[in-house]
Amino acid sequence: MNEDIIIFIKNQKWKIKKVPTTEMPYIGEEKLYFGLTKYVEQEIYINSGLSVQQERQTLIHELTHAFMEVYGFGSIKEDIPIEIMCDFIGCYGDDIIKVANEFQLNSGFVVEPNPKGLLSTYVEKKFNEEQHNE
Repeated sequence: MNEDIIIFIKNQKWKIKKVPTTEMPYIGEEKLYFGLTKYVEQEIYINSGLSVQQERQTLIHELTHAFMEVYGFGSIKEDIPIEIMCDFIGCYGDDIIKVANEFQLNSGFVVEPNPKGLLSTYVEKKFNEEQHNE
């Protein structure tokens, strides 16, 4: 299974890589990263040792960095006002979630809605297939 996928954000090619902790790039001091966005290289790294839920949260976080860079918010160094962040997510949140869904489907996970409708739950496809085969 190929862990890397190519996405396009406003016609810019980005690569998402799922890598082991030992292969995670570091910026500054060496520490454990769940994810990392490299703007110049246009690459997003996701630590492959995360739970499915933490992977999704990290992927959405890193995708937001990438989308913000592409759409002109990447150079803002101070705190971003809440209204600007809410507008940004309102405009591009669906695209960010769509990419996260596709990445996790390519990684062997399916997205299933939570019956309560507040959050999503994720079930490994192989687990589902094994349950149906018994």
